[in-house]
Amino acid sequence: MPDQSIDLTKGLRTWAEKNEVTPAQFAEKTGYKYSYAWDLLRGRGTFTQESLGRFVFAYGLEAVADVLRLAGAKDEALTLPSPKGRGGKSEGGSRRSLAA
Repeated sequence: MPDQSIDLTKGLRTWAEKNEVTPAQFAEKTGYKYSYAWDLLRGRGTFTQESLGRFVFAYGLEAVADVLRLAGAKDEALTLPSPKGRGGKSEGGSRRSLAA
């Protein structure tokens, strides 16, 4: 099985630099204290599941897909099944990308 390890901390740090997001802006949008936001964006904190959840609410799925890609996730790992239609029936069974 191929190595699927990703470094979310590195992905977040790179994303913040690329998008010029400051620790103050990140803290305001995520609700974290400035010191914790600074640690996360400088690669000194651990990007936890809670951090990822707050990030999703603050910046959206496209930003999450970007962080995951920058963290080393393969594009096929960023694909979700299509949402189910009314009545629980699948709409064609196609897949969609988080980055779309």
